[in-house]
Amino acid sequence: TQGLSPVRRVAREVEARDAAALAPISDADLPEEITPLTHALNKLLKRLGHALGAQRAFIADAAHELRTPLTALKLQIQLAKRAGSEEERKMAFAELEQGFDRAMHMVQQLLTLARQEPGASPQKRENVDLAALAQQVAGTLASVAHDKRIDLGVSRADPVTLEGDPDALRVMLENVVENAMRYTPEGGAVDVAVKTVNGGALVQVADNGPGIPAGELERVFDRFYRVPGTAVQGSGLGLSIVREIADAHGAEVKLANTAPGLKVEIIFPGKL
Repeated sequence: TQGLSPVRRVAREVEARDAAALAPISDADLPEEITPLTHALNKLLKRLGHALGAQRAFIADAAHELRTPLTALKLQIQLAKRAGSEEERKMAFAELEQGFDRAMHMVQQLLTLARQEPGASPQKRENVDLAALAQQVAGTLASVAHDKRIDLGVSRADPVTLEGDPDALRVMLENVVENAMRYTPEGGAVDVAVKTVNGGALVQVADNGPGIPAGELERVFDRFYRVPGTAVQGSGLGLSIVREIADAHGAEVKLANTAPGLKVEIIFPGKL
């Protein structure tokens, strides 16, 4: 019984802790057989601390970023109220509708990103036909491409099936293609390709937009980051979502300027 007193002491200390107290548990005077358990618990507490810190930062960033579109909506409502003619009123309500669309898009992106926990495995595991998925995404976004006079197509679709979350993979592909179309000028082109490479899968999305300055290629994966000087509106979350989903599936995301344009590669090594 006396040999278990250090264990009881640790149990009392943990029980008395506040929920936010994540400091390591001391293994002083603990039996040697208990030490591995203590070390494992301390590693878990450290990971939990990182996760809670990331969650707090995410909430703070989200609140800050949502303030801008909501403020713009309020101003647009005031302009609509002060419209002196039917034509001015129509223009004001058209801008208001666009503002709502932008705000809703950001909220949807925030919800998607919140569901993608760093380091987590896909929530669902099914056999996913990547080539068919690419074709479906291109079809879904065809009307948007048509409105912008962008030539969107799938130039290559090797038969590729891998295990993963079909919903998350669709969101990933949609974000890559939407991002490419957002920065591609009217009359440009966005090309999607699915290939088998060295026993793995490769998804490529290439556009002929302005590309990204070399010094910004890694920063664009940061949440809410936008390349300085760009006039294109966006949430700054699309590529963050792409990387989170790719990481959960053991894939790597690479960006490369192709002059003109940008090429995004998502590499699933040895998944076939």
